[in-house]
Order: sequence, then structure tokens, then C-alpha cells
Amino acid sequence: MPDPDRLLRRVRAVMNDHDVLLLTLRIDTGVDRPPFMDKISVGGPYKPQQLMGLDLLGIDRSWYVTETGFDPVRSEVFVRVRFAEPVAVAFGARTVSFEPGDRVLVWRYLYQDGAAVRDQLTRCGFRVRLFEHGDDRQMILAAATPSQEDQT
Repeated sequence: MPDPDRLLRRVRAVMNDHDVLLLTLRIDTGVDRPPFMDKISVGGPYKPQQLMGLDLLGIDRSWYVTETGFDPVRSEVFVRVRFAEPVAVAFGARTVSFEPGDRVLVWRYLYQDGAAVRDQLTRCGFRVRLFEHGDDRQMILAAATPSQEDQT
């Protein structure tokens, strides 16, 4: 989602006062970070489904290299591709062309710490009722109800 806050506000808008939003998320604890969070990893790691859109468009995997990294400003883990070959994709009458060196973001995951997750839920009109860490402290279960102060 290009704007996770907007999505959460839309969810909040359709909830009634007795609904509960349950989220399970992997959060950023600052420990056990994979190397790609400090320096972009070329060639992986990535999950095959993260490239499925390119496969469905008929873009051969030999025409690009994957780059996996972390954007600390946006708190996002990402997978993008950097084209090694010129590629043209036809969408009906329109063609989109890529040149060697062009990059395309194909997957991203908002990867925040626990405080940022709580702040985001509050900012989007929720009251956090439960915030439980899993055994590894990297997974959380959050339960939130619509805030009575914010009816947006």
C-alpha cells in the first residue's frame, strides 16, 4: 500500500464501536537484522512470489537482478529489480520501456518498531487494547478498537 495510514483510516471508518482490529506483525527490534538491512543485497534474498508480477508480464528473470534492502527513512524492507537488458512491456495500446540500470520496486514491507506501530494505530483512530510480544520478541499481536475521540 502506498499509504498505510490511509488504509488504516479506511478500515477504522467502516468499523462499528464493538469491532476489534487484530494485527500480527513482525516488528523491528534492532537485533538479529539480516545483512541487507545495512547494505543492499544483490541477487537476494527474496521470495519467488515477490517476483510473480514480473513473471506474469513475461519478463524473463535473466533480464534483471534483484536488490533487497532497507530504507530507514520510510521504515521499509524492499525488493526491487534493476534491469540488465532493455525491456518493453505492452499494456494494450500502451508500451512501457525500461533501459539497463532502470530500477522498479516490486515489493515492500513496512518494518517499524513497536512504538511506531502503536503510534500509527493511535494516529489512525484506534485505541490499542492489547500489544503482546511473541516468544522471540519479534512478532506482536495487537488488538485495537475504534477510538471514541476520532470518528474519521
